Amino acid sequence: MAFFLIQAEQITQQNRQFERQSTEFEPDNGKSYLGTPVYSYIEFPEGRYETLEGDLVSFDGCRINDILLEVSQSKNIITTSIQGRNGTIKEYISDADFEIMVTGRIVNESNAIPEVALNAIKEICLVPDSVNINCPFLQYFDITAGVIKDYSFKEVEGSRNTIDFTMTIISDEPPINIEGEFVNEIGTLNINQ
Repeated sequence: MAFFLIQAEQITQQNRQFERQSTEFEPDNGKSYLGTPVYSYIEFPEGRYETLEGDLVSFDGCRINDILLEVSQSKNIITTSIQGRNGTIKEYISDADFEIMVTGRIVNESNAIPEVALNAIKEICLVPDSVNINCPFLQYFDITAGVIKDYSFKEVEGSRNTIDFTMTIISDEPPINIEGEFVNEIGTLNINQ
């Protein structure tokens, strides 16, 4: 890789080797499709939920390596206008849920549509309840579960084996496991069945 040194009225090229130095603190999260290190990933473990009709639905887990994450949060604040006073009175109520924007790419190593990965992610997106989330970046915010609010999939022009996607997740409390029972807002199911 060339390194350019810009000085007054002259540009010189110097040969420099930029080598990535691994440290003992750097986790090994695997390699991407291109062979580069994976720095961030999101993983949805397998799970089950009960529908309103009482049907038990299982879904497979999946791990997505090619992602970028954006985490945002707002505050619940009530503002009150008072006659004769400029501005408003602000009353802090609580912090709102975190909103996580996941932008990613699904790539099949062969020149075919990545059907298996696409179906696994779509199955996770269709879960009408909170799902567990494993993600090193989200652990900094104590986010271990969330509800998928919306999602979209997009073909990449000139590429059959690549699909871009986005999903918005709202943070939630993890599903409660009390003495072998999985409790959620939709219903209760026994995980030992």
